[in-house]
Amino acid sequence: MISAGYAVILPFHPLLATNTVSTNCITPQVCQSLEKIGVLELLPDGGRKISQDGQRDLDRIATSVVEEQKEEEEEEEEAEEDGEEDDE
Repeated sequence: MISAGYAVILPFHPLLATNTVSTNCITPQVCQSLEKIGVLELLPDGGRKISQDGQRDLDRIATSVVEEQKEEEEEEEEAEEDGEEDDE
């Protein structure tokens, strides 16, 4: 990474150092960690899939993110309306 003519040296990180160029960007270490916390489960053929608990957790996270975005948009709209009222 080059910035303003100077080389930026990034610290070594083992998860980023493996499989960075391959088409399979998710490292085995990440998959194993997700298996340990129950988000992924190992299939008999050696593959992995999202577990029911993992899907439920991901759905809950996605719902909370969407709700928070809606709240922020509503706050921005209220702030814009208040600004327009002050101009009048």
